[in-house]
Amino acid sequence: MAPETERAAHFVARGIRRDATRGDPCRNRACDRSRTLAPRFGIAVRRRQRDGGRGAFAARQARQTAAAAGPAGRAPHLCSMHRALLTAALLFLAAEARAQMLIEDFSDGPAPGWRVVTDRVMGGVSSGQAQVTGGALHLTGTVSTANNGGFVQARLDLAAPLPSGATALHIRVRGDGQAYFIHLRTTDTRAPWHYYLARFDTGPDWTGIALPFAAFRPSGRGLPPVPAAERITSVALVAYGRDHEADVRLARIEAR
Repeated sequence: MAPETERAAHFVARGIRRDATRGDPCRNRACDRSRTLAPRFGIAVRRRQRDGGRGAFAARQARQTAAAAGPAGRAPHLCSMHRALLTAALLFLAAEARAQMLIEDFSDGPAPGWRVVTDRVMGGVSSGQAQVTGGALHLTGTVSTANNGGFVQARLDLAAPLPSGATALHIRVRGDGQAYFIHLRTTDTRAPWHYYLARFDTGPDWTGIALPFAAFRPSGRGLPPVPAAERITSVALVAYGRDHEADVRLARIEAR
């Protein structure tokens, strides 16, 4: 055998993918083996390489099919379906999170943003006070309708707008068995006597109550019939509308 041919055969036998007679990379090792070893071993080498190449191709195809099928041989379309369902679930949870906002949880301690407002600002004689105690905002006072008055409230001006996707206020309350109210002011309630109100009943036990924004009614004409969540600027816990002694507690309020 010529020296060049022997050197080529030696390189291929060691697994080096290079055609030593030309110095270029060989794209097909089987072809390289058949060219360099054929002078010594004859046509049988080409046949073995051809058959071996087909076997390797079939093995590769089997491995690719198994990988596409996923664990336990699941069909590819099932994996795609699972991914789609997971993506949809994550998007739903993200949307839910964006539609929720905790306004106040009094279990965290003092809440300095809340202030007491009574009908004395308009000539009434009602009086009241509010303090955070026992993990709740405790509103008490004397409500009088004298001099066209009739309310005591604890009000919070919101530092940020509520999520536009929120549809209700959720409150946790207890009281003396009387009815109380949540008042809302929005960017549309420009006059002092403009607001939205929704009533709720109380009892001696803590109760969770949902107040849909659609249940809030405007105090007068010229206001949109339903307050938009993102336009709400303040919320208030209110004793209102009749002569009585008020005693109500609010532990938590959130929009969602």
